[in-house]
Amino acid sequence: MANWAGPRFKGHSMTIEADGTLMELGGKDEQILQAVFDMANLRKLRRRGIYGLHHRQPIAYGPLLLKQPE
Repeated sequence: MANWAGPRFKGHSMTIEADGTLMELGGKDEQILQAVFDMANLRKLRRRGIYGLHHRQPIAYGPLLLKQPE
């Protein structure tokens, strides 16, 4: 998550793990945050969580599309 730094802005960009754990919090001044994410864990969380494919139903979008899904 990125936010503007400087006196007129709040700053405090951050890196957050897929499970919501805060990894690193930036300050008010400009800086670069780096993080290493566990992509296997992210895929696992997405499969079972609210962002997983089991909540998506592309067939329901048919009436909104010009071309019907196959």
